[in-house]
Amino acid sequence: GDSEYDTAITLKNKFYNRLGFTDEGDWTDDVTKIELVFKDSKMVEFERNLAYEINLYAKYQSTRPQNKIYLKLKRNDIPNSESDLVITTPNGGFASFPYVILEDPVTFKKKWRINPFLFFEEAFGLEDTPKPDVTTLNGRRIWCSHIDGDAMISATQIKANTICGEIIRDKIIKKYKWPISVSVVVSQVKNNQKFIKTARSIFRIPWVEAASHSYSHPYYWAENYDNKDRYANPHLSIPGYTFDIKKEIVGSVKYINDTLLPASKRVKQFFWTGNCEPTPEALKLCKEINIKNINGGETLFDNDHLSYTSVSPIATVVGRYRQVYAPNVNENIYTNDWLGPFNSYKFVLQTFKNTESPIRIKPINIYYHFYSGEKWASLNALREVLDKTINQDVAPIFISEYLAIVDGFHTAQIEKITSASWKIKNYGRCTTMRFDHTQKYPDFKNSSNVIGFLHYQGSLYLHLDNKEEAVIMLTESKPQTTYLEQGSHRIFDWQATESEISFKTEGFGKGKFVIANVLQSRKYQITTRKLQTTRKNNTSSIVIWSDSEGKLTLIPSMDGLKEIKIRVK
Repeated sequence: GDSEYDTAITLKNKFYNRLGFTDEGDWTDDVTKIELVFKDSKMVEFERNLAYEINLYAKYQSTRPQNKIYLKLKRNDIPNSESDLVITTPNGGFASFPYVILEDPVTFKKKWRINPFLFFEEAFGLEDTPKPDVTTLNGRRIWCSHIDGDAMISATQIKANTICGEIIRDKIIKKYKWPISVSVVVSQVKNNQKFIKTARSIFRIPWVEAASHSYSHPYYWAENYDNKDRYANPHLSIPGYTFDIKKEIVGSVKYINDTLLPASKRVKQFFWTGNCEPTPEALKLCKEINIKNINGGETLFDNDHLSYTSVSPIATVVGRYRQVYAPNVNENIYTNDWLGPFNSYKFVLQTFKNTESPIRIKPINIYYHFYSGEKWASLNALREVLDKTINQDVAPIFISEYLAIVDGFHTAQIEKITSASWKIKNYGRCTTMRFDHTQKYPDFKNSSNVIGFLHYQGSLYLHLDNKEEAVIMLTESKPQTTYLEQGSHRIFDWQATESEISFKTEGFGKGKFVIANVLQSRKYQITTRKLQTTRKNNTSSIVIWSDSEGKLTLIPSMDGLKEIKIRVK
């Protein structure tokens, strides 16, 4: 009724007044009456120019002098008609439709009009605030890889009498000794000794961690899924089987743990199947058996989807639970649901490039299925992606580590102490804090549990130790303290002076650590001791030189947990 409408208008105006502007109620979509008065292109033409596309006028008035106005229009048919359509204020921000995102009416592809990075930074007052970062470890871009279990048992065209699981095992996993998280679909494996033997041989590899890709590979998880009619069955066809969510999650994990894994390993995560839209009940079951979850999201940022609007969030909330999205899509999308062309996964390299520069917004995630081992074209595309990413300065980690970093991102608490110092608590594994648009440095003397930093693309990446809390203080002065400039793997128990450094590190893949502010052009003895091993000869020692700038670069072989001690020789 009228009273409800009036109440809604009153509440809306109160909200607008709190932000610092008013809605004057006047509008028109007659483009002959609309004129541009002012635009800040950096803010309002981020991915799409406004030329010939100013097609709606509504009258909003900024009411506070401290507000910043980025788009101003007027009508040429009435006086005093100037309108402020994109505003940031001390209490937030406002951007009017249709000057936020443009959607193509034919292709439905979208482009940002406003700059979301700049707009939200100003609207929420984040300019000088540390931001937990899930893309980076010790200054290097995170690299992770996972395999959905589909088609592990399928025949391959690459070698006679061989299945895709054997091809991926022998030509990818064993050749590239980098951390990888592998899943199986239990119903496809459990009744065939060849398939069981193949899965066990994969899970025995030290740089492989285990995941479940369900029991029957459901194509959708909610009974009321709108598009379920597109599927002949709700899951793989299994005689006598009716969907049982506990069997899909709890049962599949138990089978893999009990039957396929060595005693030293357990399933660490669940990879969602089909539409990757789990129900709250499914997520609850993962939580109850203490495994994490990932998949969905479908980030694409290539030449056919050249917009940040195609980049998914880190995660989404489903009921009371968190579903973590895969950082980017897999080869099934690039190959048009495996219809071809089968070498198309190589185009994921465009997404990796666009999500790295000018802003690092996603880690690298090599995400594929076992059916990439079916054809030479798909296998070679996968090799090309691997070869071109492992030769970059990356930090290779397991998917379980990435998921722990995402948890830390969501639990981290940031408390401002002074204008240049902050306390960071409950950050868990999310040990990277990022400051944008700054050339400042950490003040190591007045900070705690900060082990290093790197300036990159205009941002300051700070590396924190794995502790309960850290204190960050920034300064204009370059540090004299010995610190970690960048490191390829997780670091524990960091201790450093210019003549003696020690730390523990863990993982697989290519190792590289750059330590700054050591003695210049001096010999250092590097002693590496492998931990958690029964080998008698678990210690090695080499001598390397620091450079003329006082930097020391270590390139250790990474094959598990190690302790590294460095002393001036």
